[in-house]
Parts: sequence; C-alpha cells; structure tokens
Amino acid sequence: MLQAGFFWSSGDKSEAGGPGNVPILSNCDHLKIYYAGQLKLELDPDRKTFPHLKHPPFMMDLGNLPLNPWGDLKIEGFLKGKLAKTLTLSGSGKDTDLKVMPDDTELAGDGRDTTRVALMVTDEYGNIMPFATGAISLSLTGPGELIGENPFALAGGTGAVWVKAAESSGTVRLTAKHPYLGSRSIEIRIKPAPPELV
Repeated sequence: MLQAGFFWSSGDKSEAGGPGNVPILSNCDHLKIYYAGQLKLELDPDRKTFPHLKHPPFMMDLGNLPLNPWGDLKIEGFLKGKLAKTLTLSGSGKDTDLKVMPDDTELAGDGRDTTRVALMVTDEYGNIMPFATGAISLSLTGPGELIGENPFALAGGTGAVWVKAAESSGTVRLTAKHPYLGSRSIEIRIKPAPPELV
C-alpha cells in the first residue's frame, strides 16, 4: 500500500516552496522520491514520532524540493530492498479521465440484486482529482434500474450510484457522460435467477 496524504497540483505551490511537512502512508519500509525524473529524497518511516504504530507514516518536507517549475512527483515504495509499489502524482492539475467502476459485473435477475457503480474524475495516472466538478449524465439500457441522482454531481471528484437487476435476464449497459471528458460505458450481465422454493 502506498498513498499520499496530501494533494499534488500547481495550486499547492507557495512562495515558500511548498506547504511543509506532509505524510505518505505506506506499509513499505523505505521510500524514494523522484521529482522531474531525478531522485531527490529517500525516506524511512517516522518511528520516533509514531512509535505505537505498526506502519508509521513517512514524513516528507516539501520545502526540500525545488518546486519550480512544477512537475510530476513519483514515489517508489520498497520492501526488503525490492520495489513493491510506485505512485505517480501529476503536476498538471488537469482533469484527464472519467472512470466508471462497478463492484460487480454480474447480478441475479431476481428484482432485488444490486451493485454499486463508482464514478470518479482522475489525472493521467489514475489519481482522484478532489476538486473536479461537473454534472455527469447517466443513461441505462437493459433489464435493470438506476438508483441515484441523474444527472449526478461529483463531490470531491467522486461518487456512486446503484444498479438494480430486474426480474429478467440479459445485459445492462450504463453510460456516463461528463461535460468535457466524454462518455464511458460499462456492462453488467443479468443472469436468470433460480426459482424460489415455496
């Protein structure tokens, strides 16, 4: 696991060279920080400040990074000397992609089976853009029902609706349309439900 405990975009930059100490959350035992393609920092967990935690956060002082010009930040996480995870944060600050992700791609056609579908706006590396806005229009075809707001307003760059299967079988197709990122579609198979025993 490797997660930044801060937002990374050109709006975070200050005249002092950054917002100061920020946490990086991980169960890795060592981190390497790259800025503009060059290795700038190496970090170990902050066990001194957080001695009671099994996996203490890594604390990074952004004041130690030359943040002009602003660019991408890459964090590599290592376990026992081997690269285990890489996280890249975009410096562009641009909303790049709309993701539509169902928890399940198959439901029972019993009129009750339901799944959550998460929607999010991300940067080019798949990170949620927390300040993304826009109303997403949803359309559904096939033996199912959409549960949730339509159009759907993002909150913190993400949100969810639900799809409920009808008492039928076939394929449900859900299409989400963003004002400037275009449309994305997913399909959920509705399989025949077994007969109920009376």
